[in-house]
Amino acid sequence: MKYSVAFDLDGTLLDLHVDIESARSAITDMFRERGYNEPMRPILDAINRAAATVADNDEEIYPLIIKARRILDQAEVRATATATPRPGAVEAIKRLKKLGIPLGIVTNNSRACISPALAVLGFDPQGFAISTRDDVRRPKPAPDGLIRVATSIANTGENMWFLGDSPVDISAAVAANPQVAPELRAIAIPGPRSSLQQLRAAGPCVVFDNLLDAIDHIVQG
Repeated sequence: MKYSVAFDLDGTLLDLHVDIESARSAITDMFRERGYNEPMRPILDAINRAAATVADNDEEIYPLIIKARRILDQAEVRATATATPRPGAVEAIKRLKKLGIPLGIVTNNSRACISPALAVLGFDPQGFAISTRDDVRRPKPAPDGLIRVATSIANTGENMWFLGDSPVDISAAVAANPQVAPELRAIAIPGPRSSLQQLRAAGPCVVFDNLLDAIDHIVQG
């Protein structure tokens, strides 16, 4: 049976060492100047809450969100300078590309960091259908990004695999499955920020220790 494959980015294909605390601090200062003092956690949701709280009118909310997100975007782009591929990532993508498998990336990272991040792996963004946090209203664990990518790479009647390293990834795949025909299957691969127990609890189809074993499972059917 034909199929397509999509990946999470950070923690699955590469390690992106974002200085999230410095970005969080700068975003906190930005909103504190307008009288907002709540914790900026989790950061994306917190940005939305802060902007909605401090805006003088509805038209001001979105520009405030964009301004805050740009601080985070810049931190992610800077992190690509020291990013490193996850074990087996380059080999896994090369193998799938050689087989002509349609590929996608679904990430909560920014669109701005995609090109330099994939350059670390030696690939061009044009070889993937990509959905970032900038492309959807709701990032993972919502299914929006996966559904968006599936419409580009999963042909009617074909299964799709999604490989991720966190419970957020697996939860997104579970939520998207009823809306992706005929089936979206999630593979969990433990990364630096999640435990095996947490991944299993999120409901993946299967868990593998590394990307290459996961790709073997997909290719061999």
